[in-house]
Amino acid sequence: LVLDTLVDDTIKQGVKKIIDEAKQKVKIFKAEAKANFKNILEYTGEIMCEDPDSAAKQLLQRGVDAFNNGDDDLISEMYMQMIKQLKNPTGRSQMTAPILDITQTYTDTFESSRSLCTPYGNALALLAMMVSTIPLGTTLNSYDPDSDEVTFEDRVVFWILGNLRTTQTKKYLTAIHNVKYGGGINKEIPDPVNLRAQFADTVSRYSVGSNIDLDDGPTADKVDLYLLPPKEITFEELLLEN
Repeated sequence: LVLDTLVDDTIKQGVKKIIDEAKQKVKIFKAEAKANFKNILEYTGEIMCEDPDSAAKQLLQRGVDAFNNGDDDLISEMYMQMIKQLKNPTGRSQMTAPILDITQTYTDTFESSRSLCTPYGNALALLAMMVSTIPLGTTLNSYDPDSDEVTFEDRVVFWILGNLRTTQTKKYLTAIHNVKYGGGINKEIPDPVNLRAQFADTVSRYSVGSNIDLDDGPTADKVDLYLLPPKEITFEELLLEN
């Protein structure tokens, strides 16, 4: 009887420890997800921020830390938040975001400085920084091109292909490709201003063509060299799958 009691107590303590650890992980995840979304809103201009570049750097650092810690859930959540913001930013349809001045002309592209862009343009720039810095998962190097499974990376890439309103769409795929096979993630986050300015000059280090300088991402007939064959992915499908 005594032995049975000891066994029961040990099991209960073990179960309690597992539950407590799970609760703590959920608590940390929610806090980081909330901080990520705040940084996204700060950089895009949806909410006021004294140092938007610092907000972008905090977001990127959290993503790199998540990758180094093997936290695919936080990486996926971060990209989902970014996609949600690109799908329906406040300033995309009306001049209501705090950074916008009705006397100023703004652009929806991110080639201009942050102060001259709408929240949509700044969201494009922030996504560009993310794909240039944070891999879309921690198991990308084990990617099997012969597999029929549609991965999170595939879904994000095809959402980008089908939904971004920018002439730089292929650059996003090239950046994803470079980070995926780059052999190591920078612990030191590059300056967001430089990342934004340099994105338009992104070229593939793993060219699918004969001239690396001409490879700005896959064309329709070469996209299978980068990932699984094209499949139309809506934001709602992406959300339901994750």
